[in-house]
Amino acid sequence: MTGNKRTRCLYRLLPVLMVVFLLVGMFTLLAPADAYAAGGDLTISGPGLNNPEGMTITQNQLRGEEPIYDDYYLAQQDIVYSTINTWPTKSWYRGKGVLLEELLEVAGGGLNGEATLIRFTSRDGFKATFTLQEMLGETRYRFPNFMETGLPGHLIGDESGAQPVGTIIAYVSCSGQTMNEVMADSNLKDGDAYHLLYGQRAVTQQTNARFAKYVNKIEVLTDPVPQWGNPTASVEPGEVPVGTLVELHSPYDDEDKVHYTLDGSDPTIESPMYNWIAKRWWSSRADDLYEINRPIEITEDTTIKAIVIGPGRLDSEIVEFTYAVEEPTTVAVTGVSITEGDRTLEVGQTFQLTAVVEPEDATNKNVTWSSSDDAIATVSETGLVTAVAEGTATITVTTEDGNKTDSITITITAMPPSDFVVEDGVLVEYTGAGGDVIIPGDQGIYRIDDGAFQYNNSLTSIVIPEGVTTIDGIAFEGCENLTTVVLPQSLTSLGAYAFAECSNLSEINIPEGITEIRQETFYRCYALESLTLPNSITSIGKGAFWLCTGLSQINIPESVTTIGEQAFQTCSELTEIVIPSSVTSIGNRAFYKCEKLTSATILGKDTILGAELFDQPSGTHVVTIYGYTGSTAETYASDNGIPFVALDATVAVTGVSITEGDQTLEVGQTFQLTAVVEPEDATNKNVSWSSSDEAIATVSATGLVTAVAEGTATIAVTTEDGNLTDSITINSVPAISKIQLQCNSGLPGATTFISISGFNAGAAGNIWFDINNNEILDDGEPSVAVDTNEDGAIPLLTSLTVPSVSTGDYTVRADIGGIKASAVFTVTGSGIIVDPIYGNSLEQGTP
Repeated sequence: MTGNKRTRCLYRLLPVLMVVFLLVGMFTLLAPADAYAAGGDLTISGPGLNNPEGMTITQNQLRGEEPIYDDYYLAQQDIVYSTINTWPTKSWYRGKGVLLEELLEVAGGGLNGEATLIRFTSRDGFKATFTLQEMLGETRYRFPNFMETGLPGHLIGDESGAQPVGTIIAYVSCSGQTMNEVMADSNLKDGDAYHLLYGQRAVTQQTNARFAKYVNKIEVLTDPVPQWGNPTASVEPGEVPVGTLVELHSPYDDEDKVHYTLDGSDPTIESPMYNWIAKRWWSSRADDLYEINRPIEITEDTTIKAIVIGPGRLDSEIVEFTYAVEEPTTVAVTGVSITEGDRTLEVGQTFQLTAVVEPEDATNKNVTWSSSDDAIATVSETGLVTAVAEGTATITVTTEDGNKTDSITITITAMPPSDFVVEDGVLVEYTGAGGDVIIPGDQGIYRIDDGAFQYNNSLTSIVIPEGVTTIDGIAFEGCENLTTVVLPQSLTSLGAYAFAECSNLSEINIPEGITEIRQETFYRCYALESLTLPNSITSIGKGAFWLCTGLSQINIPESVTTIGEQAFQTCSELTEIVIPSSVTSIGNRAFYKCEKLTSATILGKDTILGAELFDQPSGTHVVTIYGYTGSTAETYASDNGIPFVALDATVAVTGVSITEGDQTLEVGQTFQLTAVVEPEDATNKNVSWSSSDEAIATVSATGLVTAVAEGTATIAVTTEDGNLTDSITINSVPAISKIQLQCNSGLPGATTFISISGFNAGAAGNIWFDINNNEILDDGEPSVAVDTNEDGAIPLLTSLTVPSVSTGDYTVRADIGGIKASAVFTVTGSGIIVDPIYGNSLEQGTP
């Protein structure tokens, strides 16, 4: 019956479709060839500018393709940002655009003295307001290492290496959770233009919520700057029992964040944050809310200092919450009561009861719950009542201390009709109001019948529970306002047309159990931009992604064996595709009218390729096919006049050069050489290294030269392909004796560690502070006696104590086996000795 329903609808739609096709063709002819997909004009104005009327900047001007005036072009920026959303999750954003400061200067002559706020308005009506101080007066950063602790935003990232970044209005942008994703130019899109992007003031700051998209107006205002309301605490300050848990809240518990301290210092944006998860997500994250927005446990006398910090307003006042821990006393229970009273519940419904033990400060408030008839109603140890069957039951609470009791009556009635019509485990119809729908997981549903949600335009998102294994064909067909679908991992079958004509569907996961993407499963899902197919997929059916005009990224797993005809027809944003060797056939017109598809890699040698595979309506091609010599891909390209690049083509070596040139090395010294093989895309870049005299200098397989003895040697590099060579001369000279001071300045009484080089093996001598500068070890001068080992070295922890002398430069001398060396050490009058590992190391010496 549902199949006939679909056919009848298509027949009724044919006249309308013909008109739409004609109109699309007309507008295609009328559209200018260089029109952009997003963006437009950007208006900048407001009383806070020196020129309040401001100006309108065109798309071409923002992109630097046309001057603002005369020869003045807007400077182009390419900036990567670290950011966190309010879920919270970390991510990277990248944008190309123009600095906000330059836009304000060019459009409005800069800010005047009355400017206070800046407001960004998007063409969809979204507004984001900031104080000028937070947006332009405070340094914002990219934290390049903040992902080191993982993706969850509450895992505080490494703030080292922070790099200042400017605020831009981006005309192309992208985001991702790895740096490689955002640095790929192919991911930059203009769909969010113009996109407001800015840095973080602290490594924990959640900036992503105000990365406004589609900005078409910027206003600089002179309105008074509002202030955030003060933070509140869930527990009144004062004397509290040990272990009391205190929650902190801001007025909205959203972008307004509570920062706090426990050590008496004033909190700032860099202080610990309390409300990591914004209130808008609390119902979705109930399971881990209190693990992340973790209450503060009072175990001793504690003062919490808290402040609310957020965008668009001044910080709140700093508020103190002071708690003193009560001395434990034993207070007997005098009574107990159930707060809620008698209740009527429907079968299957639950209800939470609350027991109030008296007095309030009773020491032992433990209670137990019981039901007079578990066949009618059960009660958990926490007081959660579950209605089991029609009838009446008494629920009783009993205190552990004193066996005090109270009870209520629960009356159970029959369950009313559900929004979900389920027959023998099959969801056959949905009768609810739509919106964001979660299919219950307690009704034993294993299959969603064809047409169960068909043409339901009130549906905006759907979560399908674990246990569902099958979604039949056309189950969600024509749900035009459906944007998000969450499929269970238990799903193994997805029917034909299941999500066809869900024109706003932008997010969906494909579980590992799915083996087929059937006919027109995602037909006309215009908003679907990217999709990851699991390795369980073996076939992609006819028209599976036909007219997914926004689809720019999709993978073909190595498990796929067939791609049906028209599978990706008119995926007009698709730019490249890699078809693995597992694919044995690709149907006719599989990539027909993919007007931006310039690269198709076909790894199979015998893949059967259908007609008009990559054609444009005019019969032309924009694609280049990459494949193997002698493959069907090469034949197809030749027969159809399509450029072909052989993946197994050999590029011969034409030359090799050593980058560094001739070198002079001391005996024992090493030096790394680099060979550059030409051309850059040569197939075989393998080289070998050789020395004309290994008694003078050796060279490793990687080009590392070691000077062995005094003399001259030629180091040559030879290519494996063509035996082409280049060489340099190594002049090996005697090593110079040296003292290496691991720190070269410090206070009297500090220690400096010493190492040496260029001395004979098995030699004895002294190293000392030559306070008198007479090249003689005098009494009272700090010294150390040393013996060199077979390498002419001394123990690693050899050290000298800095003498108690006036500030200035002093000579540290070595006289070991008749070889001498010296270095300079500066005695300081104040300060800290230079760090011996990361500090100001010197290598000084004289023969």
